[in-house]
Amino acid sequence: YGVKGVGKSGVNNNVGVYGSGDTGIKGSGNEYGVYGVGTVYGVYGYSSSNYGVYGRSLSNVGVYGYSSSNYGVYGFSSSSYAGYFNGDVYVDEDLSVGGDLSVSGSVAVSGNFTAGAIILKAINGNCFKLKVDKFGNVGSDGLTCP
Repeated sequence: YGVKGVGKSGVNNNVGVYGSGDTGIKGSGNEYGVYGVGTVYGVYGYSSSNYGVYGRSLSNVGVYGYSSSNYGVYGFSSSSYAGYFNGDVYVDEDLSVGGDLSVSGSVAVSGNFTAGAIILKAINGNCFKLKVDKFGNVGSDGLTCP
């Protein structure tokens, strides 16, 4: 280790290594730049004006998250997107959406797709609600676009 810190219970909020400045902590290495293990956070990043945590790799994963019992990566924002991806996104297993899904552009689906109803907006601006009944029959109703 270049620097190793161990936090003690009740001392400095149990922080092992703390950095402050334009760049709080910067790590570089062949295997990991910064590696953290913790009972609350493995790595915690905060910034009042830029990235809280920034990861970059020239040949592998920039930021990797894993959990055996909860979210591997969790994002939250009170005023914008909790996650933003600039480039293609690949999902290896299921994708669940708990709210509305808005898509601009084309959508290609291979495999199963489950939805209560799909609202489609045509090129002319009209909207249609697409439904499939229990017998597999497809129907549509015109509606006012949301």
